[in-house]
Amino acid sequence: LADTAAWSAANPGAPLFIADAHGDSPTSLPTFSAALALIGPEGGFTPQEIAQARHFHARPLRLAPHTLRTETAALAAAIALINR
Repeated sequence: LADTAAWSAANPGAPLFIADAHGDSPTSLPTFSAALALIGPEGGFTPQEIAQARHFHARPLRLAPHTLRTETAALAAAIALINR
């Protein structure tokens, strides 16, 4: 999450997402030209990490109905965001 502020500043108006089992479905996403998805460890982000991401207006994004491995979650996020 350390570079989130720099990315947000360099991409004003671009959405920021955080992988979260309680997030929105990718099918509900608006169209955009650039986005950043934060993918955490297999155990998920801590409540503090989620709060920090939300401070930067990160929108929770549900990638699957079950927990994904980190490398699978990154691929699922890329596919979900590209197909918007």
